[in-house]
Amino acid sequence: MQFSGYGPATETMIRLKSNAREVIGGLVARLEKLDSKSIEGSVIIRSVAFDVLAEMKHRIQNEGKATSGGSIGSYSTKPLYISKKSNPVGDAGLALGKEDSKGERHSVFKSGKPHTSVYFPRGYKQYKTQVGRNVIGTVNLTLTGTFMNLMNVYPTDRGWGIGWPDGALFKRAVFFESGKKYGKRIFGASVRERKIAVETAKRLLNSALS
Repeated sequence: MQFSGYGPATETMIRLKSNAREVIGGLVARLEKLDSKSIEGSVIIRSVAFDVLAEMKHRIQNEGKATSGGSIGSYSTKPLYISKKSNPVGDAGLALGKEDSKGERHSVFKSGKPHTSVYFPRGYKQYKTQVGRNVIGTVNLTLTGTFMNLMNVYPTDRGWGIGWPDGALFKRAVFFESGKKYGKRIFGASVRERKIAVETAKRLLNSALS
């Protein structure tokens, strides 16, 4: 199997295409009957994609690792405010401002107007910990879970692909990999994931051709 990289920003899929000729040379003649557009070929490609997807999600969400095997990144410790109203998960705590000269934090401004945001002096890392989403201690691209839950196997004009159902989510994935965010491949297949793809393809192809 061969994984291709990202296409233009308007693309919504990480393409997964058949390249079985290079993987299982001894079956070339018979494999030509099982291209990605045949029923048998489509089933194989889809099964391989789901196996790779499961491993990829585990790597990102449970291990916090990029394609290379290193950490995706660390959460910022730059102080920030999180709005109580827009906080999508968990209990972010009381709406308190910064510490005053006495080291005290208050729920209202000097004017008497109540705070509507929670101040986190240790930044996004502290926020993620507060709402119970920093279990592994490193970036895992999971807060509400929506982004990673919608990363799935979808039909494409060339078979099946791992990606997202709309362009906005795909652009978010591209942003995560860009130099403006983490600056590394995250959604490309790792060495282990490529190995799983080959092993699954071999097993299914042997079964289909037996």
